Amino acid sequence: MKEKKKKNFFIKLGDFIVDFRYFFLFIFLIVGTICAFNLKNVQINYDITSYLGSDTDTKKGLEIMKNEFGDLNEYQILITNIEYDDALNLKNDLLTIEQINSVSFDSSNNYYKDNNALFVLELDDVSEEENEKIVSLIKEKVSNYEYYIYMANVDETVAGMDIILLIAVIIIVIVLLLTTKSYFQIVLAFLVFGISILLNMGSNFIFKEISYITNSIAIILQLGLSLDYFIIFMNHYMKEKNDTNDLILAVKKTVTKSALEISSSSLTTIAGLLALVFMQLKIGADIGLVLAKGIISSLLTVICLLPFLVIFFNKIITKTEHKTRDLNISKLANWIVRSRKIILPIFLILVIGSCILVPSYKYVYNIYSVNSFNKNDNQVALEKIENIFGNNNTLVVLVENSTKDYSKELELSNLLLENDNIAEVTSLGNYSVQDNIYLGTSLNYQEFAKMLQLNNDLALKLYNFYLQTNNINENAMTYKITVIDLLNFLHTYSDELKLNTEMKTLVDNYSNSLDSAMPLLESSNYSRFILNLKTPIEGNESYELIDEIKSVTQGYYDNVYLVGESVSAKDLNASFTKDNVVINCVTVFFILLILLITFKSLPVAILLVLTIEGSILLNFGFATLFGSKIFFISYIIISAILMGATIDYAIVLTNRYLQLRQKEDINKALTGAIKTTIPTIVTSGFILTIAGFLIGFIASSGVVSSIGFFLGSGTLLSMMITVFVLPAILYVFDKVIVKKSKF
Repeated sequence: MKEKKKKNFFIKLGDFIVDFRYFFLFIFLIVGTICAFNLKNVQINYDITSYLGSDTDTKKGLEIMKNEFGDLNEYQILITNIEYDDALNLKNDLLTIEQINSVSFDSSNNYYKDNNALFVLELDDVSEEENEKIVSLIKEKVSNYEYYIYMANVDETVAGMDIILLIAVIIIVIVLLLTTKSYFQIVLAFLVFGISILLNMGSNFIFKEISYITNSIAIILQLGLSLDYFIIFMNHYMKEKNDTNDLILAVKKTVTKSALEISSSSLTTIAGLLALVFMQLKIGADIGLVLAKGIISSLLTVICLLPFLVIFFNKIITKTEHKTRDLNISKLANWIVRSRKIILPIFLILVIGSCILVPSYKYVYNIYSVNSFNKNDNQVALEKIENIFGNNNTLVVLVENSTKDYSKELELSNLLLENDNIAEVTSLGNYSVQDNIYLGTSLNYQEFAKMLQLNNDLALKLYNFYLQTNNINENAMTYKITVIDLLNFLHTYSDELKLNTEMKTLVDNYSNSLDSAMPLLESSNYSRFILNLKTPIEGNESYELIDEIKSVTQGYYDNVYLVGESVSAKDLNASFTKDNVVINCVTVFFILLILLITFKSLPVAILLVLTIEGSILLNFGFATLFGSKIFFISYIIISAILMGATIDYAIVLTNRYLQLRQKEDINKALTGAIKTTIPTIVTSGFILTIAGFLIGFIASSGVVSSIGFFLGSGTLLSMMITVFVLPAILYVFDKVIVKKSKF
C-alpha cells in the first residue's frame, strides 16, 4: 500500500483558506467595520520637525518656546506698485488689527525696493479659526493693491491627490482590461483594494497620528505596489478554472500557487519599507510602517478574501470573459540579447558617471525649498518675496533670563547686529522708544529729563523716589536706570507722583506699546530675540552663522536655545547623514538575505542588488545633472522603495532564466526569459511609474511632488535596466551563476 504524499505548507494553506472562506469573510467584515469607524480618529501631523529626536536643538527650543510663548506666528505680506508713504500708512493700518503685535517695515532695501513693500507681521499664538479671521482682515486692508501673503507656520496642505487618484483609477482600469480575461475582474479588483485600503488607512488609529506625507502617498502607493498581486491571482485562477470542472479545487490550487508567488514578491517590498523604521528621524518609521501595513493588507485581502469573492461571483466572471491579445516581443528579446556587448558598457559608463556625481547631490531640508508644478498660494507668495527681496530667514534665540537684565539684552542685540549676515534683531532690550533710545538703554536723570522733556529738578526727584521705593542705596545724581524700568515705575506710581495729564498720557502710550511687545519677547523665565538673517535657509554658510550666534549668546547667558528653519535644516542635515548610511545598509542586508534564501547563491544575490542599486544611482545622478534639488526624505524613501519593490523585476527575470538555463543554451535561455517576463515586469512597473509621475505633476506639496517624480523616474529606470541590462549581466556571469545556484 502506497503512502500518501504529504502536502506542503502552501497546499495546506490553499485548502484551509478555501474551506474556511466564510470565516475569513466574517473576520474581514468585523475588522473592516472597526477600521471604517476609526478613519476619522487619525490625526494628521504637518510638522516634520516634530519627528526629530528629543536631544536636538530644534526639538528642545520648540518645546520651550511653545510652553513659554506659544507658537511664533509670522506673516509676510508683499505689496507691489505702492508708494512709500502709502506703504507707511498701510503699516499703521495693519497695526490696528488686535492680534498683530508688531509690523516690521521701513525705507531700507530689506522692506522697500523698486516700489515693492514687504511687511513682516508678528502675531499672538492663535487658533486655526482665529487665523482665518486675521487673514480675512488683512486682505480687507490690502485689497486695493496687488498682494501676496506668506504664512510661515501654515500647514502644508496637499492639493490634487483626489485628481491623482481618479486618473490612477482610469489607468488601472485600462491596465486590467489588457491583462485580465474577464471584465468583471475589474470590479473585483476595486472591491478587493477598496477593502485593503480601508483596512490600512482605518487601522492607522493605532499610531494616533500620521504625517501628511504618509497620508498623501499611502493609498496611491499601496495600489501601485500591490496591484500585480491581484493580477497574479486572477491569471492563475483563469488557468486552473479551464483545467478542471471543480471550482473549489481550482480556487484551492490558485491560492496555493499565488500565495507562494505573491508572498515572495511582497517580502522584498516590505523589507525595503521596514528598513525606514531604523531612521533616527521618526518620520521614517511613520512612512515605513504605514506603507508596509498597506502591502500586508493587500496581500491578506488577495489571499484570504479574494477566494471567497471568486467562488461567489464565478458565474459573472465566466459570462464576462473576453479575449486578450498576446504581445509578440520575440524580436525585441532577440535584439536585447544581440546588443548585450553595447548595452552593458553604456550602463557601466552611466553608473560610473552617476557615482562621480554623488558628492554633488543638492540635498534640501526645508519643505519650501522643493518646487512643485501645482504651487499653492503660500508657495507662490514665498517665491515672489524671495525674487524681489532675497532670503527672509527668521531665527529665534531663547535665553533663560530670570534676572531681566535689559541692558544686557541691548548689548547683545547690538553685538549681533555687527555681523553682516544679520539684517535685524528684535528684543525687549533693543525695542525702540525714541531715536537711539531703547527699552534697555540706561539713562541718568538728565538723559531721562531730555527724553520726556522734563526739567532736571523734577527728573532728579523722580530718581530719588525710585531709589527710595526700591531700597537702593545709591546717589541719584549718578545712578542709571533702564528705560523699561523707568516706564514701569512711572506707570505704577503715576498717582503718587502726581503726574500731569500730558506726561501721564505719554507714559500710558509708552506702556501700551510695551504691553504689546512684552508677550512676544518675554515670559516669566525666558527672553526671546528674533533675528532676520541674510543667509539662505540651508547651506554651510547658514549653519556656521547659527553656531556663531549661539557662541556669542552663550557669552551672555548660560542656557541658550535656537529655533528657526535654518536650525531645523541643520538638525535634519545631521540626522540625514546618519540615517542615509543606516537605511542603505539595513535595506541591502534585508534584500540580500531574502535573495540568498530565494536563489541560494551569493553571486546572484550580489548581482541583482548591484543592478537595482545602479538604477537608483542613475535616477539621482540624472536629477543632479539637470540641476534638480533632492529633498532628503525623498532620497531615503525612494531608495528604500525602489530597492524593495523593483528588485522583484530582477528576481522574476533571473528566476525564469535559471529555470530555462537547465535545459537550454545561454542565448535561448536569455531570449525565453525576456519574452516571458516582460509583460509581468512592464505591467507592474508601468502602474508604479504612472502613479509616481501623477503625484509629481499634480500634488501641490513640493515634498510629495518630489517623492512622486523620483518614484516615477526610478521605477522606469529599474524596469529598463532589468529588461535591457540584466540579461547582459547574466550572460557575462553565466558560469558563476549556474554553477553556484541550487535551482
